[in-house]
Amino acid sequence: MPVEVPISAMVNGNTVYITFTGDLGDVDYELVNLSTAETVSDQVEGTGLVLIPFSGDAGTYTLTFTLESGMQFYGEFSL
Repeated sequence: MPVEVPISAMVNGNTVYITFTGDLGDVDYELVNLSTAETVSDQVEGTGLVLIPFSGDAGTYTLTFTLESGMQFYGEFSL
């Protein structure tokens, strides 16, 4: 059965815009540029809109969210 993903993301310049569709509690995130090893991580409240600033350097990025329950959501994008 398909699972509804409660997180959506969009990149604009050097900012990732994250939208949480419900209250997910505290959420840890890690944004990694696989080309440069730049890593940005923090814990945020998993509700509403969250902005993640980063360098915006070219490369392939991974973005991992870990919920309090241990469930993880993963995405990848290239600039």
